[in-house]
Amino acid sequence: MATEENKDAWAFDDKVDPYYKKGFEHGYWLKRGNSKDLDSVIHGSRNFAPYYNGLKDGKAEAERQKARERIAEIRKQNDLNRDKGKERD
Repeated sequence: MATEENKDAWAFDDKVDPYYKKGFEHGYWLKRGNSKDLDSVIHGSRNFAPYYNGLKDGKAEAERQKARERIAEIRKQNDLNRDKGKERD
């Protein structure tokens, strides 16, 4: 059963420009894949605003996601190191 929150999310998704959405997905996955061509793709698409904005935003989201994952790794390692210190006491 759909909740009000889910309905709002679907409604928002329907309002997103399909070119922006496609650009976002391309930007996100190209950045996650460490594509060396991403910046040239972004530069080349600057005349088509929805796709261009989506590419830039997708790239930025991928960078934020990588940072969140790295922080989680560091926290996990710190917790493991802290637990090792407790075992020695």
